[in-house]
Amino acid sequence: MEYTDDKIKSIITQYKKKRERENKMYHEELKHDENWRKKNNDKSKDYYKINKEAVRKKYLSDNEYIKIRNLYRYYLRCNRVQDFKDKYPEKYMYLENRGYIPIHQNTDTLPENPPGIKDFFDVIDEHTETA
Repeated sequence: MEYTDDKIKSIITQYKKKRERENKMYHEELKHDENWRKKNNDKSKDYYKINKEAVRKKYLSDNEYIKIRNLYRYYLRCNRVQDFKDKYPEKYMYLENRGYIPIHQNTDTLPENPPGIKDFFDVIDEHTETA
């Protein structure tokens, strides 16, 4: 099935409205409902009990990645990415290979305004308008 530009725009618009509606509902209603919070907490505990071993394996397997990523974030916060590249070239390559650092991107400084979910949709809207 091929999607036309109008169909893509309508799908994106529907998704935006759905996310805004869900976000509004959570922040205005669910978050303050004690019964819902208790049920949600119980479901989370049950899920954790059932999947405890899987969660443990996931964290153990990603332990190295998390440590390297946190080290990189420290250097990024201090605007010393080049120092990180020079001091730990293998770790920098590891993060590029894992897809954490986009290849061919200048990451010497942090963006002034990090993109949020609304910025993501603005980029998609701009792309679909020019396509």
